[in-house]
Amino acid sequence: ARWQERFFIAHRGYHVGIPQNSIEAYRAAAERGFVHVETDVRFTSDGVPVLAHDPTLRVWETIPSTGQSDDGQAEDGSAIAGSEPNEAAPANDAWDDFEPEERVEPVDTIREDGYFEVVFADGYAEILEDDEDGDERPDPDDEPRKASPDDGTGAERVASTWKISEHTYQELLDAELVEDANHPSGPNGSSIATFEQFLKVCLERGLSPRIDVKAGDQASIAGLFDLVRRYGLLGSTSWCTGSVTLLSYVANCDAAAPLGFYMAPITRSKLAKVKQVASRGNPLVTHTSLAALTPEVIALCKAERVPLGVYGVSDDSYAAKADPYIYEITIDGVVGDRVPATF
Repeated sequence: ARWQERFFIAHRGYHVGIPQNSIEAYRAAAERGFVHVETDVRFTSDGVPVLAHDPTLRVWETIPSTGQSDDGQAEDGSAIAGSEPNEAAPANDAWDDFEPEERVEPVDTIREDGYFEVVFADGYAEILEDDEDGDERPDPDDEPRKASPDDGTGAERVASTWKISEHTYQELLDAELVEDANHPSGPNGSSIATFEQFLKVCLERGLSPRIDVKAGDQASIAGLFDLVRRYGLLGSTSWCTGSVTLLSYVANCDAAAPLGFYMAPITRSKLAKVKQVASRGNPLVTHTSLAALTPEVIALCKAERVPLGVYGVSDDSYAAKADPYIYEITIDGVVGDRVPATF
């Protein structure tokens, strides 16, 4: 019965002018009329589940002055040994941190177009890059690297890349995030919210959570289920991911949990793997981007008898022209003051 109505999902909350994956975004989604809301979950180094799509955050760090100017010279104008005049600052591309040879060797590495997942010997799996939202890789040249404070000390504030799984939750709270479209600085310098805070809002506002699992092992995913049960939301919660490994962890926790899997494009071989995970009885829906949606994809899902959802939709008016087989629409914005819960 839970899969009989076609419905809208607020992707990372209602984040038009509001930070995505923030508590404010989910309150705004409820006010706009959404019933279903999606969030992304990752884990800090001390095991706290937090809301974050990307595996990294950009954080301001203060470093002492080296006495070197931008052109490789000391402040008195003399050259510094080992420096090159006008040497470009090293690229700070977050994605470069995830090459397997720079980490403990994973037991499995999955690379597909726009997709990168690693699975380690202890069972921990993590999606490091995906095209779930159609975003391009960050360009380090478009991101601020440093700014000098006005305290007269000569120290520099450097925009560093922090991997969420390598820092405690308290460290993330104490950090000052580099303000951008996704993570504007909050009153304590960080806008990152916990999974439990998200569940509290869902309970208070009558929202149905869609949980996009970005990382974890079997124990940590079981911990997410424990929290959902504690808040009495298990019956209204669905789960999704772009990782077959993580999908299996979710299915192991609850053979009745509704599962979603996103891929762009949808292929017969990948769909077969996902169906195998859900073969014990989990309701299953697959998702693809609006850009990758084709008549062939719809025909494939029909033939495989798998409901189909579409993401990357900018407003609810798409529902009027969507193929009747489209089961759910994930929206990043809306037209008008409210959206209907179903379509």
